[in-house]
Parts: sequence; C-alpha cells; structure tokens
Amino acid sequence: MKSPFRSLPRNLVAALLIAGSCTGLTLAAVPATAPAPAKRAVIIPTLTTNSVPRSVFIIPKKEADGRDPFFPKSDRLSKAGAAKNPVAAKMPTLTLVYNGLSGTADHQLAIINGRTLAEGEETELTVGNSRVKIRCIEIKGETVIVEALGERRELRLGSGK
Repeated sequence: MKSPFRSLPRNLVAALLIAGSCTGLTLAAVPATAPAPAKRAVIIPTLTTNSVPRSVFIIPKKEADGRDPFFPKSDRLSKAGAAKNPVAAKMPTLTLVYNGLSGTADHQLAIINGRTLAEGEETELTVGNSRVKIRCIEIKGETVIVEALGERRELRLGSGK
C-alpha cells in the first residue's frame, strides 16, 4: 500500500519536522513555576557620545601666524589680505537703450535693450558679469520712464543714456 506522505515533497516534510521539534524545545524551556522576584538593580544612566573629530583651519593673516598646509610655498594669503579694498568695488555702469515701441494704443509695449516690457513689468538685464533688475514705470510714445539700480531714468526713442 502506498504511503500518503510519498506525494508530498521531501522539503516540505523536512520543514514540518524541524518546525515541530523547535516548538517542543521552546515549550520545554519554559519553567513550570515562576521564579521569585529578583532585587531591582540600580541603573545609572551614562551618556556616551561618539563625536567625530573635526578639522579646523584658520587662514593666517600674516606669515608669522602660519602657512597654508596644502600649498606651503604659496604667498597668495599674504598678498590677498593687503590687496582688499572695499571702496574699489563699483556698481556696474548701466547703458539702457529704448529700441522701439510695439503693441496697441491701449496696451503699449516698450523694447529696451532688446527686451519687451509693459508698464509696471520688471525684468533682469545682463550687464557685464552681473544681472540688473529694471522696471518699466511709464510709456509715453517717444519716451519711457524706467527704474534701474534704485534711480529713475527717462529714455528717448533711439538714444542711449
């Protein structure tokens, strides 16, 4: 007569046998009677921090203070401290040209430095290496009033100021 377990895969039978034996072990490991309560241990909290050391490099102002550890033969730090002059930095000179007028009579558009602006509109223009915001205040046909770098300017059609 054939055994009914022959049709089951061998791995499933092995897994069931292992699972059954493990549960028997865990049940046997539990004691039948509860142990007497143990004395409470006093736990002293300790704060342990694992801080990562951080390198701090202060740029020396003069040669006597030290040198750059990455470029020890360089003298750029001593030259850079003496060459700084905050007054030397100037605002870029802004040349605005009113190129033309477009749009309808109700909604006029001014073309300034190749950018089309309506009244109240704001845009950024590239001047040298910096960007400057300009705002169109009023369009009067032959002239346009714009605000750039905090000052108002009146531009005439075809002339740059």
